[in-house]
This record gives sequence, structure tokens and C-alpha cells, in this order.
Amino acid sequence: MPSNPLTGCILALSLCASFQLAAQSSGNSFVPLAPGCDTINFPVPSGWGRQNYQLSSGNTGYLTGTSTFANREYAHFFDLGVGSPNQYLTRCYINFAIAASGNAANLNKTITIRVYDGTSNVPGGTVLGSTTTTLGDIRIDYLLNDRTDITFPSPILLPASRRFFIGVDIGTLTWPTDSLSIFSSTAGTTPSRTWARNPDADPQWYDLFNEFGLRLSLFIHPFVSPTTTCQVVTPVSLLRFAGKAVADGHLLTWATASESNNKGFYIEHSTDGKLYQRVGFVPAKADGNSQQEQTYSYTHQPAGAAAEHYYRLKQVDEDGSSHYSPQVLIRQATGGMVTSWGRLFPNPAQGRLVLEWKQVPAQGSQLRLMDAQGRVWRSHTVAGGAVQTVVDIKGLNTGLYILQLTDAKNKPIASEKFWVEQ
Repeated sequence: MPSNPLTGCILALSLCASFQLAAQSSGNSFVPLAPGCDTINFPVPSGWGRQNYQLSSGNTGYLTGTSTFANREYAHFFDLGVGSPNQYLTRCYINFAIAASGNAANLNKTITIRVYDGTSNVPGGTVLGSTTTTLGDIRIDYLLNDRTDITFPSPILLPASRRFFIGVDIGTLTWPTDSLSIFSSTAGTTPSRTWARNPDADPQWYDLFNEFGLRLSLFIHPFVSPTTTCQVVTPVSLLRFAGKAVADGHLLTWATASESNNKGFYIEHSTDGKLYQRVGFVPAKADGNSQQEQTYSYTHQPAGAAAEHYYRLKQVDEDGSSHYSPQVLIRQATGGMVTSWGRLFPNPAQGRLVLEWKQVPAQGSQLRLMDAQGRVWRSHTVAGGAVQTVVDIKGLNTGLYILQLTDAKNKPIASEKFWVEQ
């Protein structure tokens, strides 16, 4: 058994450390699933309760999250039975009890979700699959009293034993600046299925029953299926979802045929179609209940100059359930040829041009915007050390234009053609 500050305190727990239990109502309701799809321990069994275990003396911290023990990972064990037809894992729900940081920049820290082969009944074996999210994204769910919906990039094939662990790696976080803990069941109501991994100095796993005398389960709920598809049947009927590049960025539009208890839509963005980040939220219309078509829109201005931009909607119900839309792809036209000075996008352009510099322009460089006849319509002084320059083209008529780069002595260096479409 690994060394632990509380080892030896199990029989006289009140003399060594006390536990504060922050009881919460679960707020969970039935999640409708497609045929052949199942969830584990969800809806949450009525006898579980919902607790946040916190050490309140000695080493103050969260037993199922970041604390002075500096545990790196927490994992929950699942045994479907060797005869189970459910051989694939596609996603999971996780209920976090705390998600915060005293440093706003730390909300960008990565939290890794891993699926381990559990054939040996101990976590830390072969990693069957993984994905990542951020402390900030989890915090949004926490503030909404919502579950965090973890979707794996591809379906995970479970071992023949049908035993596996789902682990939440919090090794990037630092106590007490960062806090993240997972809701657990009431002690003694469930089998000993929760494990924790010590810091790198003692990288072993221990189960909370043997270490603390706690028989509890983490609020981690996998979606399993005999096939590679395991979808939630959403009470919101999505008619269409589309996106296109416009003057102010990327315009996303969608419509629903009917809605029931709809809270709204998170907009999520990705440049690789795998790792998504939330960029906005649009609340539901008609109080989230409608049998008529409802239309929505959202404009996103992505940073950087990726060639491809993927978007998806995360629709959230009033009870906290969430469902994903199909993704849409907006390909950003690169425009013209790439030269030593950079590239322009988009092309055709509306409202603005973005110039991404391959080499930092010299102090005093100028950009001239000319029409096909060589008439200068606008000029723009490039900020010294700029890595990206935005050129305002609002008000220009549709047609062919030229962007010319000159040095501090007004000598032309390079030029690029582009098309304005208003």
C-alpha cells in the first residue's frame, strides 16, 4: 500500500481528520437513448445521495479532487460483466463539485480524461483511449450546475473482460490556487470503486476504501453500446445547421422544428475537428418549449489563420442534459500566392482583410489598397513588430483590388491581388 498522510487513521478517523460533506440534490433526470445504447449508474441511483468529501483538519483539501496531498488522478471502476454485449465506450458524463482557480490564466489548464483496461481490477494499465478538456470549460458546467459531457474522438473498444476505469487527471493543477473535485455518492451506499493516484514521487494507485474506509462511487457515467454509435435522443429537433464566412467572421445559423425544456446552445469551435473549445452561448427562444420552427444565429471571429474551422452545437436542457449537433466545416480561402511577406485571407473578402506576416515587417512599412487601375483608395501604416494586420475594406465596391507593401521610403516590396465581394 502506498504511503499516505492519513494511513493509520482509518479506525479513529475523528482523531486524525474529519470530513465535511456538502450534500447536494442530484438534479438528474432520465436521458433518452438510442436503441442498443446504455449508461452506467445514470440516472443516478436514488440511494446514492451526492456529496463533496473535504478534509477539514490537518491537510485541508478535497478528498475527491485537488488537495494538499497533490493527488494526480482519480478513477472509477466499471465491470459490465464478461458476457455483456456492450463493447464500445463513446462518451461519459462527469459531475464536478468544485471547479475554480484564483488565477484566471489557469482556467486554460488541460484536464485529461483516460480510459484504462481494468482487467486486473487496478487502474493504470493499458490506456484504451483519452481526450482533454480545460478547467475553464468544466467551470462553466459547474456554474450552471450541469454535467460535463466528455466525448471521445473515436469509439473506444473495451477489453474482453468488460472491465475498465475512467480516470480524471488533475496533475496540471496546483492546490490551493486551483480547485477541482468530483461529486461522490454517500459513503457506504456503493461498493469500493473509487481510486486515486499519488504524486510522481509515489506514483501508485490506492482505493479510497482501504485508505479512508470510504465505500463510494464517483459521479462518472459512461455511455456504452454494442456498436460504435451511442447517441442521446434529444428532445430538441434540429432542422438544419450551417456556417459561412462573412465580413465579421463566421456566421452560424441553425433552426429547430420543436423544442422541449431547452435552455440554449453552446457554440464550440475547433481547427482540427477533434479538440473543441466553447466560444459562445445562445439562449433558447419561446422559453425553450415550442412546436414551431425557431431560428438562431451566432457570429464568431476566430483568432489566427487556420485553413479549416469546425463548429458544433452543444444543446443543453433545463435539467442539465446536453446533446451535440453534427459538425459543420468552414474552409477559409487562403487567397493569392504565399510570398515571403505573408498571405491574405479570406478571398473573396467582405468587410476586412487579414494579413498574416511570415516575416515581421520593418518599422515604417506601408500597405496601399489600390483598384485594378492603380488608383490608391486607402493606405495603412503597419505597426512595428506586427504578426498580423487587419485592413478595413468596408465601403469598397465589388471587384478586383491590389494590396501593395512598401518600405519606409515608399518603395514597393510586394503586392497581392484579392477580390472584394460586398
